[in-house]
Amino acid sequence: MFRYQIGLFIVLVLAALATLSDTFATSDREYAGSETCAGCHAEISEDYLRSGHPLKIQKVDGTPPVFPQGTSPGVLAPPAGMDWEEISYVIGGYGWKARFMDRDGYILTGEANRQFNLANDQLGTAGRWTSYDPKTAPRKPYTCGDCHTTGWRKTGPEGPHQDGLPGIHGIWQEPGVTCEACHGPGALHAANPT
Repeated sequence: MFRYQIGLFIVLVLAALATLSDTFATSDREYAGSETCAGCHAEISEDYLRSGHPLKIQKVDGTPPVFPQGTSPGVLAPPAGMDWEEISYVIGGYGWKARFMDRDGYILTGEANRQFNLANDQLGTAGRWTSYDPKTAPRKPYTCGDCHTTGWRKTGPEGPHQDGLPGIHGIWQEPGVTCEACHGPGALHAANPT
């Protein structure tokens, strides 16, 4: 009988540990969001917001993307022949180059006016429009979330698709490279900082 009780006790302990392990593993993979991080790490967050990292991809709602004052001139106009209503996201645009996604979430490609290279004082170059991946014209799926979003999960053409846009072959937790893109999901840390 004693052997049975010890065996049962061990089974119950292992089951409890497995449940606890699953709880921590699930919590550890949950994202808190960069606003939550800023609540405790305000000074770091202010520097990070000026770094361009959170602006690696920006949703466009009929107006040009916004960049923190004094950081990047950004992109003042959409590609030639288009208006901001036809653009869903701008990829980049902070200090270097910008690419554009149409209303369906596909990246615009072609021989001209598809990528805007910002002026660069260090290189002595003026801002100008150029081609982008003309071999896949007129557009290609967005699969660049590993480097431009936080919590990217590639899903392919079958979806699900971020914002229901069929050209985005994945989903993300937050647009841009936020705190948790480098430090990992932080819900567990936010709930118990020590």
